Amino acid sequence: MQKLKYQIMLLFITIIWGTSFLFIKGSLTSLNAIEFLAIRFLIAGLVVFPFFIICIKKIRKNDFYGGIVLGFILYLVLLLTNVSLNFLSASKVAIYTGLSVIITAMLDSIIYKRLNKIVVFSILFSVFGLILVLDISDFKIELGDVIGIILSFSIALQLIIAEKVTKAGNSYIIGIIQIYFGMLFSVLTLFLFFGGLKNIGIMSFFQDKMLLFSLFYTGGLGTALAFILQTICIKKLSSIEVAIIFNFEPIVGVFFPVIMSNFFGLGNERVNFLQIIGFIFVIISIFIVTLKNGNTKNL
Repeated sequence: MQKLKYQIMLLFITIIWGTSFLFIKGSLTSLNAIEFLAIRFLIAGLVVFPFFIICIKKIRKNDFYGGIVLGFILYLVLLLTNVSLNFLSASKVAIYTGLSVIITAMLDSIIYKRLNKIVVFSILFSVFGLILVLDISDFKIELGDVIGIILSFSIALQLIIAEKVTKAGNSYIIGIIQIYFGMLFSVLTLFLFFGGLKNIGIMSFFQDKMLLFSLFYTGGLGTALAFILQTICIKKLSSIEVAIIFNFEPIVGVFFPVIMSNFFGLGNERVNFLQIIGFIFVIISIFIVTLKNGNTKNL
């Protein structure tokens, strides 16, 4: 019963992340990837600031160093997400985040010497599904797909390292610290390499209601709340349990844009029959490998 609380929190997180792809993609017409990320982190930093003040005296060395590491990986994951959305549809980016689950299971098997035939079969199964989803019948891999694959591995790395780091410290404090270091890395990147905010002014920024909504949705819910809850839940649940629940993110990510497009006229997202079949292949492969690894851990 105690685990159920954390499982529900993770499910809530996947819904937030799955629905955010469409809003981020729409916002990238006004801001570039690093501008959006920096403002997103700044909003997240403001949201968690009162909690940071409360717990600042409780910060220990392991919490601080863990927050630095996770903050950098979080910065990298969110930046790759934004960049990939410049090249791919929201649903395709969601698929790549979903593939990170099976990569997590694969890396977990290699690290703990538990690579087996079921894992290999599941990987091949997911690749076939990915081909159908992306409809790469001309056998060409575009730049966006390469970024998507790197994103998948980055998310997998984040899950594996987060599980290790949170075991050695206070997951709540680590979750807060990672937000501020993610903000630091993104702001430094923006001003050192991109010359600061160039694509939008203060007045036009506050007049763009859709952009404001996207930033506060992804900053407040998708970053401040979601990633702090993630670090807390990863300490309480096994990586396999987390991976299984995260399977719902690509489901939401694929079908939410379609719903918004068909019923609210927001975007032009579509899925065809082969993509649905491929998506089912990916989801089945993820469940096979995570459930298999989960059973192995319990032996």
